Amino acid sequence: MTKNSKKKSKFWQPSFYYKLNLLFLGFVFLLNYFGILESELLQYLVVILVFITCFLSIELGLIALFFTQSLDLIQFVELRLYQWLIVGLIIALLVRFIQTKIIQSGKKQKQANLFKALLVRLFILYKSSPTFFWLLVFLLIGSLIGLSGSPVLAFSVKQTLVLGLVLLASYLVYYWVRVKRFGADDLLEAFIWSSVPVGLYSIFQNIAHEFNFKSLEVMPARPNAGFYEPDWLGIYTALVLVICLFKLTQMQLKQADNETIKPTWLLNRLNLFLISFLNFIVLIISVARASWVGLIAAVLGIWFFVSLGWALKKISISKLRRLGQAMGLFLLSFAVAFATVVVLKLSRFNLTDRALSIYTQEHIITKARKGDHVVKIDLEEIEHYQRRGYEIFETKIQDENIEARQQAFSTNWELTKKHWLAGQGQGSTLSQRGYLHNANNIFYEWLIAAGITGLAAFLLLLALPILSLLRVFFRRGQINSSIILNYILFIGALSVVIITNLFNSGIFFLPIWLTVGLIWGIKVNLDRSDSTQSI
Repeated sequence: MTKNSKKKSKFWQPSFYYKLNLLFLGFVFLLNYFGILESELLQYLVVILVFITCFLSIELGLIALFFTQSLDLIQFVELRLYQWLIVGLIIALLVRFIQTKIIQSGKKQKQANLFKALLVRLFILYKSSPTFFWLLVFLLIGSLIGLSGSPVLAFSVKQTLVLGLVLLASYLVYYWVRVKRFGADDLLEAFIWSSVPVGLYSIFQNIAHEFNFKSLEVMPARPNAGFYEPDWLGIYTALVLVICLFKLTQMQLKQADNETIKPTWLLNRLNLFLISFLNFIVLIISVARASWVGLIAAVLGIWFFVSLGWALKKISISKLRRLGQAMGLFLLSFAVAFATVVVLKLSRFNLTDRALSIYTQEHIITKARKGDHVVKIDLEEIEHYQRRGYEIFETKIQDENIEARQQAFSTNWELTKKHWLAGQGQGSTLSQRGYLHNANNIFYEWLIAAGITGLAAFLLLLALPILSLLRVFFRRGQINSSIILNYILFIGALSVVIITNLFNSGIFFLPIWLTVGLIWGIKVNLDRSDSTQSI
């Protein structure tokens, strides 16, 4: 390798790419904030810039990194541009991979049959894991069968197209993890760093709302960054926090075992602590209660597994101690974040009341009363009503969200009973109220959209990775650090995905599908080695 080529390779290391991408995303945030991004011409310009950045990447891995790190960017553009973004990145990924293989094999590019090479790569893609491939196919087949009963056929066809592209994205992430030694590490770090602009922008939204600036929040005093609503921001942030916990634990365990850790500028405790701190702030001020519960369940599930392993003498006391240190640092970042939110008043909500409402199903609201006239008001309206002579008081009421979800469940159930076997197509819940509204439960949504076929395939998609890990756990005596780390990632991420989607329906939510592809890639690696392949 020449001196110039070494410099060029170093120039395009992921660390440089992260910085470049963060600057680019910051530019996009500014365009969105000032309303410029609403122009269709500039939206296409953004997508073109994305493609240029992809093809400038010297290493194929940087395309996959960009694909993961652009989670926040793609929320800003119209749905059809989101589809085209996925298509473009898929094409870039396949073309660069084919070109790389051709160059490595010593063949001249002009003599190569690219179409034949593409078919060969796709065949190898399928052979690497037929199970994951067919589960995704059955999700799509179930959705296609459901079109026959859709009350909104044109919309269901469009949503099925989007589903196909998202499933393909999940499969490409899976394949990247399978073929690259540090593929999972690259994608996990990209996931973490993508949260930096999201977190900063989310905090800015709440501050802007407090000072009556333009905040672009879809719900008052609840940031959503570039996501459709705060609940989706909460799911994304909870997934990032699980990955942060995984990375903290990875540092503690593998350094103790003197195992090789891929050198990266992310792997230091200060960076991970600060990013966890930032994401905890975002999760708190988003008031996404389902994500709160999901992350709590993830932490408890991880600690239950670790305690069980120690009780069965599968995890040594030294590993248990190091796990406790990683968990302690993680929880410390939460404590500091919560104190920061309270001291700086980054949220207008009574956070204690909102947390208790998960159990009591009631929450406090503010009202203004003058004589017989009583009106519900927002916190920023208190001074206005006080000046007009109103008495301000608080009262507890039944959580409106619970009643709305129960009503939606009842309405959808009547539709489901007629098409429980074949389903009614993606997006069919549109007909329940006359506007786009999902079933508020991803499992229910799959039953409505794709019938028994879709629901069964989705349940297997989530269950099989856990079953594989449990088989290895109980088959072995002492388990090493890699098994522990796999469990932390699997249980943590899937707990967030499952619990948050008991109250939401993220069928088209890309972070969920990237997480599923990542977990399946690690699962197949684990099955192939039947032991402890490093991730």
